[in-house]
Amino acid sequence: MKTPPRPLAAKGSIALCCSIAFMVGCTPAGDRNTSAGGPSVPPGATKEQYAAALADMEPIQLTTQNGGSPGSPQAVATEMYADALEEWSGGKITVDIGYGNAYADPSQADQALDDGRLDFSQVIPQYDPSRYRAYDQLDRISLLGSTAPASGLLQTNAALLDLALSTPEIESEFAANGMKVLLPAVPRNATALTCREANTQLSDSAGRTARIGVAAHREQSEALGLSPVSLPYPEVYEGFQRGTIDCAVAALFIANLGGFLPVARHVVLDPEASFVANPAAYAFGLRAWEQLPLAAQQLIFDRLDTYITGRAIGEWLSVVEAVRTIEENNGEVSELAPDARAALAAVNAQIIDNVRASNAIADSAEFVDSAELAFGRWRTVVEGELGYPANQTYYEFADSFDPESVDLTAYLNLLATEILNSHRPESDS
Repeated sequence: MKTPPRPLAAKGSIALCCSIAFMVGCTPAGDRNTSAGGPSVPPGATKEQYAAALADMEPIQLTTQNGGSPGSPQAVATEMYADALEEWSGGKITVDIGYGNAYADPSQADQALDDGRLDFSQVIPQYDPSRYRAYDQLDRISLLGSTAPASGLLQTNAALLDLALSTPEIESEFAANGMKVLLPAVPRNATALTCREANTQLSDSAGRTARIGVAAHREQSEALGLSPVSLPYPEVYEGFQRGTIDCAVAALFIANLGGFLPVARHVVLDPEASFVANPAAYAFGLRAWEQLPLAAQQLIFDRLDTYITGRAIGEWLSVVEAVRTIEENNGEVSELAPDARAALAAVNAQIIDNVRASNAIADSAEFVDSAELAFGRWRTVVEGELGYPANQTYYEFADSFDPESVDLTAYLNLLATEILNSHRPESDS
């Protein structure tokens, strides 16, 4: 298997400084962890302590993949995480990275984790909502997040982690499908509407088709007057080329990865009405996980701070890349016109009501209430306590972002102490 914005200009730019370690606590009663045993490493352990705990472990190579190419924004998180695992294990853990999703189609990553083709990987449960019914509700509730480029990403990630890790049905779905979920949500850009021609008003959508990535995007695109078409992201560029789609509902990270922004250069990201964010999870194959020594599991968990940081940097670099591509191709980043905003807001309210009535989660009404509280609280924390700007435009962000000045230490510490602490692997004894 193979670091953050200083609170944007401490209120403006973003600093590469990875948190030394999550300040994690203990596992709650009933949250059993299975491992191959061996010594336990305390929270906040040093590299030397990890090297000592893993000294008797046979060297292992873990297999993962991502959709990018070496050194690309899409690969930076995986590469940073792989480097951290090797360094902190004293070289006992190395990672084989399959670039360009070399080992499994993204829609089959969960199956590849279960059958051993991959040891750990990003997983997108929304590709099969019938098997991940609870996660589909998490996906839908993500529309509560802000679309601001820096603060929105951090708010949405924290709120989804908070919600998912306190919803037993979500973790149970991963286990039932042969996975140990490490992060049920990873940092991700807000979802945009990218089109060949400007598409901000309801009248613009007449007769146009839109690629959708998840079920909720169907409802949202239809509310805007678009005809939805299901396509995995590797096929979107060809869809634009052939003229079978006019628009795509996708995060800028995915738009860059799919290479279709030069064609779909008219981009809509509205501050008041959001598309479902289509979150992704980070998971380990359950059988592979249970064969690891406890100290190796703890290291894999503790260094998730590096993955979160790398993922945020990669997403933000994708924003910069997207804005430059849009500008070079005479496109623009726009907001919805009032009529389209009202239509999207109305269907969003209906989606939330449907989540509240869902039977995929035992107490779906409490799930929605908790989600609204989590998104509100984390927005206050990110924009207030941590100082990330609430109203920054995508152009302003692209002009000011500096990956070398990203420092997410304060954010990571809050994630650890308030959300992730109780999930650190610990001995059963």
